[in-house]
Amino acid sequence: MRLFRSQERVRNRLLQGVLEQNLSILGQDKTLRRRLRRRMRPGVVSVMFFGAILFGQAAHFDLLPWSSAVPVQNPATSLPQIWSPEPLLPMASMEIEARQAGFVERPATSSGGASDAAEYRSLAQGDSLMIRKVFGLGVKTIMIDPGHGGETAIGAIGKGGTAEKTINLDIARKLRARLERNTDYRILMIREDDRDVPLKNRVNLANAAKADLFISIHVNSLPSRPIDIIETYYFGPTRDKKTLELATEVNEGSDYSYSEYNELIREIANQLKLQESRRLARSIQDALYHNMKKRNADVLDFGVKRAPFVVLLGVEMPAVLVEVACLSNEEEENRLKEGAYRESIAGYIEAGIIR
Repeated sequence: MRLFRSQERVRNRLLQGVLEQNLSILGQDKTLRRRLRRRMRPGVVSVMFFGAILFGQAAHFDLLPWSSAVPVQNPATSLPQIWSPEPLLPMASMEIEARQAGFVERPATSSGGASDAAEYRSLAQGDSLMIRKVFGLGVKTIMIDPGHGGETAIGAIGKGGTAEKTINLDIARKLRARLERNTDYRILMIREDDRDVPLKNRVNLANAAKADLFISIHVNSLPSRPIDIIETYYFGPTRDKKTLELATEVNEGSDYSYSEYNELIREIANQLKLQESRRLARSIQDALYHNMKKRNADVLDFGVKRAPFVVLLGVEMPAVLVEVACLSNEEEENRLKEGAYRESIAGYIEAGIIR
């Protein structure tokens, strides 16, 4: 009964405020408004009906500043927005009372749980809002991660004996040299020689350096398919079996415990990281593929994908993992043995980063 009375009271106050505002717009005298205010009591249907008529007439003649059609936001390209005619309410407290009485849907809170995840997902999908630009964020430090390394993490091996770890390191070195020569960025490397760096250590190094971007360089291998492909990943869920198998190989020996992984999984909610990782991946993929296509007409664009790579999840900055070529393709393996070819690949990645 108490809730019912509260709802009835708020309903009448809201109606009274709208009615008074409309009378003011229509030029009615203050005496009439005072009379109506005194007569606003629970159950006075006639006054409510009169207010509804005035409200409709005002909207019909475009007398209300918000009576024209409100554009509908496209959920695929813009952030969801809750529209409210706040300027027409006589009291700021009405919205609060309306929420307490159950008339207005409560917005998602920041207290955690599913509501947070939903908010972050909507922000991450809202490409119309560039969070980086909103806060004026720039890039000062770039961490380059040559994938694999050492005796136990060789990576893929081509039929001609070329080791992925060696190609990754050389391209990373060339990329660092180009960025240092052509930009003012501070460029760091996860490894600068042939040594094994556990995934957890790679994450810690990048976070400790407070890097702004993280680029992990790899070379693909598809022994069952003699094709040459280029693809770039950022962190996210996937149902693709091949991608999951690749993630399993890359994540092997990550040395993360279940509890640590649960802590890391909350980083998914970082909408800035997700948004910028996706954009960085697209920029690098486009620059790399379109330029490589000029040199090798057979190369295939496998696009930008999401994958649960632990190293991309753990770092606190926008991060991508780029598969620059396919070592299982014999022709591509021969090209990768050439220093000038690896230099070109580094230049294409640089172009994607700068763009």
